[in-house]
Amino acid sequence: NMIRTLGAEIDTLEPASASAVADGGNHILLAGLSTLGCATPLPEARLMALHREQIKRYVREHLRDPLLGVARIAADLRLSTSTLHRVFADEPCSLSNWIWGQRLDAIQRELCNPRASARSVSEIAFAWGFNDAAHFSRAFKNRFGCSPRDMRARALPLQPG
Repeated sequence: NMIRTLGAEIDTLEPASASAVADGGNHILLAGLSTLGCATPLPEARLMALHREQIKRYVREHLRDPLLGVARIAADLRLSTSTLHRVFADEPCSLSNWIWGQRLDAIQRELCNPRASARSVSEIAFAWGFNDAAHFSRAFKNRFGCSPRDMRARALPLQPG
């Protein structure tokens, strides 16, 4: 009954509270299920791997959203932000850095795509969630070792007019 009530009322809570309640509900549900005679407990590492894949799938689906961030992901997936950070603790970078890296990789692919040659570099960057051209240029150069325009020029030689 508690879980049914929480599910019906969770939208009335602030996002951070809803996330914490949902995370707590997950723990209660897992604890209850683990007491069943036929249940085999899900190892913590396996649970973290499942959460990591769920988070990465969500990020890929919402990568163009400029409001995408840890708090938004936690609220939408009904996990606490601390769970998200814990899930990414063994990854080479934080969740926030992973999101920016995914965006930069997508921009790099689009800059090298002849079908996107009519779009400006800034237009492409803004379409992938960046909202500051200078920040984008610095981040791109740090990741790829050249400016976005140089990357595009090398990938797309002058097209006949």
